[in-house]
Amino acid sequence: MLKTELAKKIEADYYRSLGINPLSGIPQGLTIQEVRFATGYSEVMPFDVDLSTEIGPVKLNLPFLSAAMNSVSGQVMLERCHEAGACGITWRDIEANDQLDRLEKVLNYKACLVPKPETLRPNSQLKEARHIKDRFDFSTIPIVSHDGVLQGILFTGSIAFKGHENEPVKNWMMPFEKLKIEKDSTSFEGVQKRLLNEPLCSLLPVVDSHRCLKGIYFMADFFHVNPSWHNSKPLVGMAVSDNAEDISRVHAGLEIGVGAIVLDSSHGNSKRVIEQAKRIIEITKHKAAVIVGNVADIDGYVRLSEIGVDAVKFGIGPGATCTTSIRTGAGYPMFSLMGEARFARKYMKKNGKPAAFIIADGGISNTGDMSVMLARAHGLMMGEYFVAFSESESFQVEGLQYGPDGKKNWVSYWGMASKKAIKEKLSVRYGLQKRAAEGIEGLVPYRGPMLKNLSEDIELVNGGISHQGAKDLKTLRELCDDTRAFSWFSSFGNNQNTPRLKGNNL
Repeated sequence: MLKTELAKKIEADYYRSLGINPLSGIPQGLTIQEVRFATGYSEVMPFDVDLSTEIGPVKLNLPFLSAAMNSVSGQVMLERCHEAGACGITWRDIEANDQLDRLEKVLNYKACLVPKPETLRPNSQLKEARHIKDRFDFSTIPIVSHDGVLQGILFTGSIAFKGHENEPVKNWMMPFEKLKIEKDSTSFEGVQKRLLNEPLCSLLPVVDSHRCLKGIYFMADFFHVNPSWHNSKPLVGMAVSDNAEDISRVHAGLEIGVGAIVLDSSHGNSKRVIEQAKRIIEITKHKAAVIVGNVADIDGYVRLSEIGVDAVKFGIGPGATCTTSIRTGAGYPMFSLMGEARFARKYMKKNGKPAAFIIADGGISNTGDMSVMLARAHGLMMGEYFVAFSESESFQVEGLQYGPDGKKNWVSYWGMASKKAIKEKLSVRYGLQKRAAEGIEGLVPYRGPMLKNLSEDIELVNGGISHQGAKDLKTLRELCDDTRAFSWFSSFGNNQNTPRLKGNNL
C-alpha cells in the first residue's frame, strides 16, 4: 500500500502502544456497537457537561453535523440544526443555484421566529378564531389590518366562545397599546433576554418601523435552543465534490457567509480529492471550516492534515445505508478506526505538525454511540439519527410511510450511493459515470420534532460523559486515551457492514 513515511511511523507506534505486531496478522477491529464506557469515579453531574466544540474557525454548541444526504439535510433541517447549536450540511448533488438558494435562506433565518402566523382582521368573527384554534391548536392569533399593521392579539384560551361567536374579534383582543412588542432588527440574544427574564413576557410580536407584523417569538421555543453562529450569521455548511466546476460553488458559498465547506467523497485519500482540497483551502483562507473525507486510514489523515484542512471525516462502510464494505470489500470497523485517528492527531500535535480536527461519520445511531465516539472525535456527522425527525428532507417531501409493522409511522431513508440517489445524481451531474450501487433504501421509526427529542438525547449523552468524570469534550478525550476506559460487550456486537435499518429494505 502507498503510504507516506510519516503515516508508517505513526501506525507502527500506534500498534506498539497496543502491544500488537501488525506484521504478525490482521489486528482485530471493533465496531461502535461492540464498545461502551467502563465507568469510574466522577464529581461531574450531567447538567454540568459542556458539549461545545471547535472545528477550525467555527464553534458549535453541539458537536453534531447533519449528513450531506438528500434524505436528511433539506432547508428545514439546516435551520433546526442551527437552532440546536449544531451544523447542517447541504448535499452536493443538486443544481448550484438550488443549493445556494437554500443556503441563503438559512443564513437569513431568524431562529425561533414564527414568521407567518395565522391572522384575522379586527372585524372577523370569533367563530373564525375558533376554527383556527380547533384546526391548528393555536392559542394566540394576531389581529392585523388589511395592510398588515398589528392591531392586537386574540388569546383564545381566555374567550368564552359559546354565545359570542358572531361578535368581532376586536371586542375580545388585547389592543396593541397593551402589548409587549419587539423590533424586527433586534438580535436573537436581545429577544432571548427579554423572554427569559422580563416578567409577564411569554411572547413578543415583531413589527417593523410601520408597525407591520413580521412574526412572533414565543418564550417556550427558547427552552430547547442554543444557536450556533458564524460571523453573526446562522452556522450552516455546504458539501461539494472533487469536480473542478464545484470551485465556483465554494466562491459563491463564501460570499454569502457559509461557515463550513465539506469536500465529500467516498475515498478522501485520493489524488483528485487532495488536489481539490488544496484549491478550496487557498480560496477560503480560514473564512470557513474546510472539512474533507471520508478516509479510513492514518495515511489519509496525515496527507490531508499536512495540506491544511481543518477537519478530516473518518468512516468508510459503517453507515446504516452504506454497503461499500460488502460490495467493494473496502472499509474499517469504526471504533478501532477512531482510535487510530485520535492517536495520529496527538502524534502530529506533539511533533509540531498540522493536525486536523476529527469527525466521525457513519454507524452512529443512538446516544450510547454518540457518547463513545465523542471520546475520540471533535464532531459527529449523522444521517440515520437525523432522518427520523419531522425536519428531515425525507419527511418534508414524502411524509410518513407504512412500515413492516403495518403502521404508518416510519420515515424513508436511503444512502447517497443507493440506486435511488444515483438516479437523482445523474439528472444533476450529467458526466457521472457511476452505475453500481453501494447503498440501500430502508425505513427508520419516526420520532417527531427534533428539538424536543434532541434535548432529551443530549441529557443522555451528557450522562455517559459525566460517568467518565469529564466536564467537557476535551477532558473526555484525555481521560479516555487509556483503552481501559472502554469495555467490550459482545451483546452490543453488530456487523457494521450489515445495514441496521429497522424493517424491510425497500
